[in-house]
Amino acid sequence: MPSDGSCPFVFGVGDRNGCVCCSDHGQLREDNSVRESSLKCYFACLIASDPVSALLYCEEMDDAGISSFWGPVTSTIELCEENYAYSSYIAEFYNTISNIPCILLALIGLINALRQGFEKRFSVLHISNMILAIGSMIFHATLQNVLQQSDETPMVWEMLLYLYVIYSPDWHYRSTMPTFLFIYGAVFAVVHFFARFGIVFKIHYIILCLLCVPRMY
Repeated sequence: MPSDGSCPFVFGVGDRNGCVCCSDHGQLREDNSVRESSLKCYFACLIASDPVSALLYCEEMDDAGISSFWGPVTSTIELCEENYAYSSYIAEFYNTISNIPCILLALIGLINALRQGFEKRFSVLHISNMILAIGSMIFHATLQNVLQQSDETPMVWEMLLYLYVIYSPDWHYRSTMPTFLFIYGAVFAVVHFFARFGIVFKIHYIILCLLCVPRMY
């Protein structure tokens, strides 16, 4: 950033007029809490009258963690993939697009379940699979803490549905089972939203998965 506070992305003018990287009709964004996308940054680099200064400013933005359209990463977990490697709109590219087959398979399963007249629990499970995949896409694309819940909470809901699907035929209190699981899932969603569980969430999810194992044989 120039020492006089002017923006480098101007069309031959040493002030903020005509700035392509600023908002609010030319008011310079100096607050680091406001994050510009790298796409806009690179676009500014191409059309700036002083490309050298523009590129240096782009590097400063990257160093400050401003290359993300969604802002700085606030999630409590990141997987083994470089963030924003292909797009400023998608943080973890492969973790995001890998959910597309999950959505398609769940949709195919839902269509088959409806065509063949399966019990409603199977249709609900396929819908849950789609919701989980969509939530996972949103989370991995943004890596925002609040949107992390759109991935983790549906994971628990889906496991509760699996428990219902595989245990309900032999459940002695079958009429109360859906009510219990619904209340359990709702309470977890609220508590997890405020508590933001880390290792507790992982242990809880593993336990739910293990509860399904006895019915797999």
